[in-house]
Amino acid sequence: MKLAYRGKSIAGCGLQLLFFMKHVLRLLASLAFWFWIGLGISINTKAQSVPSRFGANFEVGTFAIKGPKIPFWLRTNQAGIVPLTGSATTLRLGVVAGYHTLVSRDSLSRKRKWDWGYGLEAVANIGSPTQFLLPQAYSKIRCGQFELSVGRWRHMAGLVDTLLTSGSYSLSGNALPIPKVQLGTMGFVPVGFTKGFVAIQASFAHGWLNSRQETFVQRSYLHQKSLYVRLGKPTSRLRLYGGFNHLVQWGGYSDKLPVGLASNGNLPMGLLAYLYVVAAQRQPNLMVDPNLSSFDTENRIGNHLGSIDLGTDWTIGKYNLLLYRQSLIETGSLYYLTSIADGLNGIRFRNMHPGRRFLTIERALVEFFYSKSQGGGLVYWQRSSKSR
Repeated sequence: MKLAYRGKSIAGCGLQLLFFMKHVLRLLASLAFWFWIGLGISINTKAQSVPSRFGANFEVGTFAIKGPKIPFWLRTNQAGIVPLTGSATTLRLGVVAGYHTLVSRDSLSRKRKWDWGYGLEAVANIGSPTQFLLPQAYSKIRCGQFELSVGRWRHMAGLVDTLLTSGSYSLSGNALPIPKVQLGTMGFVPVGFTKGFVAIQASFAHGWLNSRQETFVQRSYLHQKSLYVRLGKPTSRLRLYGGFNHLVQWGGYSDKLPVGLASNGNLPMGLLAYLYVVAAQRQPNLMVDPNLSSFDTENRIGNHLGSIDLGTDWTIGKYNLLLYRQSLIETGSLYYLTSIADGLNGIRFRNMHPGRRFLTIERALVEFFYSKSQGGGLVYWQRSSKSR
């Protein structure tokens, strides 16, 4: 049994306390019925007791709702594969090849320094509208503790409980993944001379955002990097975490932007502009890119977002308690602590050995998200009669 509780406050809205049971009652009240049939297939291609690195799955399900939209809690953390509106039948097919698993010390199953894998997941939602989606289509190669991935895969960035959260601030699991190329570590990698007490997790990626004609900015890019440090060994009772996520939407073309924000609709996309994006360098000049606008030269190239995360987890017997905080980064106001109130806060309880009793709690999560400060007071703007 998994319980979740979440509080939320956003600009323009009052404080809301969202209880897990409240959402259950809301689902029943809106007559949202859920019917699901799943079939999992595991392909074993090795003899003896060595598990297979290959797998496949096929699922068939249907959504039947009375109302305009499918409830949020049926769509959260589903990588955008659940339709927003209307009843639908869904078909899902996936194949995966993971890395080889070390199961013994013999020469046939020894962990490889170099390894590779891939994954493909296709989803067809038949309804109104009918959709065909590829939430996952990737290949990856590993060398030691470092990994290079190409394509689109399910991923959530930030220090957060990935199973019960409704989404990390920087990059949640509520939308279709972004196609990208990423180089990073496989989890936390221990720093040798610290004997595993200090470990680092890092990633660096370049992505391609949606380029459909109806999007406001077309052919734009995503820059993403992260760095986290863990103090404490994997077996330690108390561990501390700290790090950051940095994401930038940059480049592209839009015929809807005025002259002060774009150069004939073009946004900076050159190599020097990319270096300014990576370094978050302020106030570039026209020598960097000919498509710089007056807005870019006074600020930074691209839209910079991210979070600074802090957390700790404490193990007591068979129980583990995780506390985390994501402080939002957008305009630099966090540096002056004017937006320190904004952020995502979470407390997660986990029973690591729940047993086989009829009723047991495996995980419980309390989250509170606040974003009303935004570095200052409220600014009210009224449209003039000429603009109507």
